[in-house]
Amino acid sequence: MKYIYNEDGTWKLSKYFNYLDTIKGLLSDNVADLVCDQRRYDLSSAESLHDAWLINYSVDELHDEGNIRSRYCKITIKLLGPFHDREFILTYNNIVSYDVSVNESTNLEKGHGDLIVHEFYLSDEGNYMHELLFSSGLVISIECKSINFVEHSK
Repeated sequence: MKYIYNEDGTWKLSKYFNYLDTIKGLLSDNVADLVCDQRRYDLSSAESLHDAWLINYSVDELHDEGNIRSRYCKITIKLLGPFHDREFILTYNNIVSYDVSVNESTNLEKGHGDLIVHEFYLSDEGNYMHELLFSSGLVISIECKSINFVEHSK
């Protein structure tokens, strides 16, 4: 995490929200809805990604129609909302890089756990960066050119 940090068991987001205020004008409405709406981080909000469950994570390698050599990757993450009343689908297009990592204390015997916190920022090159940290210790980090965010009720 670049702006969000944990201090004495509490996640600190004020520096992160200040950063988001500085870049909000550079984001599409769809991306701003995902990352700038504070309900997405509110522990008591149904719109929060906090405590969401990872349902599906997929990487697709695609190519431009008519040009099989022009290949690119897309990642889709599907989350079940914290109150289990909605799903969030995040589609990351034109992937620059991604990493799925665990540490020595990660335990996946009972799944990936709840999404603890997610952080978005722009890379030095202007690409979208999104990092998701799960209670199991799993971390998903994605750098991409665009993100599509969909939320729908179950």
